[in-house]
Amino acid sequence: MSSERHEFTGPEAVASLMAGYSAQYLRTYASDSFLFEWLRKTKELEVQCSDATEEKIVFSTPPELLNAIHRCGKINVPEKTRLPSDYGFSGFMTAALSEVLGEVPFTTPHDFEGPILRRLSRVVVNSYPRILGKKIFRISDNHWSCYMRDHSSPFDERQDKPDRRDYFLRSEILAIVSIFYHQIYNLVYRDETDKYRRTLRYKEGLLTVTVVTFCCKKVRVVQGTCNPSEKHTTLAITLRAVYNLSHDNYDKTAAFDAMKWILTPPEPAKQLLVRGGR
Repeated sequence: MSSERHEFTGPEAVASLMAGYSAQYLRTYASDSFLFEWLRKTKELEVQCSDATEEKIVFSTPPELLNAIHRCGKINVPEKTRLPSDYGFSGFMTAALSEVLGEVPFTTPHDFEGPILRRLSRVVVNSYPRILGKKIFRISDNHWSCYMRDHSSPFDERQDKPDRRDYFLRSEILAIVSIFYHQIYNLVYRDETDKYRRTLRYKEGLLTVTVVTFCCKKVRVVQGTCNPSEKHTTLAITLRAVYNLSHDNYDKTAAFDAMKWILTPPEPAKQLLVRGGR
């Protein structure tokens, strides 16, 4: 990232940069996590990084959906012998979401598809799937959420320190910049050309991405924002929550909150709105 900070001519220019970042973080950088300090040195645009895990979280979940979440048998009464391993709670959440959305069809899950997002459906490092993009939910035109599985902790010493809050995972950054690209462009695959037809989806305002990542023994929640209509847009990324979730110390409250973050994520933290939407 050695070029000068950009003055963006429109959302298309922002989308182009996000596509470039997706390729860079996937293929150029070998690290599985990046310090806030390093990310703030990004040259092309201003990057704001913050930890808001101490901020109070208020979910605005519709009552019918909230009741379905709290009645979810998969989360409420899992058989101990059928709880996943410490690495397997993304699959557990997939089954729980299927149960809840089967009862209350609140939204539709989408696969990680398209020329940018499909890269994250399965990222293999040394013959092992390091990152798996599970599902994406379009909460509104400008706010999408997703959940992922990240198995990078054995290879990343930063993740060994449970109280450390000064980094973002590569999977989190990849999800944010890749989803921004798809929030700006609508992409339709055309059989006759074997290519995607790209049309502008974005209209105006702040884009938000909420990423819920299932790691070994924990769940991380990160939100990113940017406003593609600004000439000098800011990419703001905030760590919103970290939950402990493991086989031996199963916490259904953490599982409930993870599902709420996926289906009805709160709007960005105050500092994210001030810095990213000014």
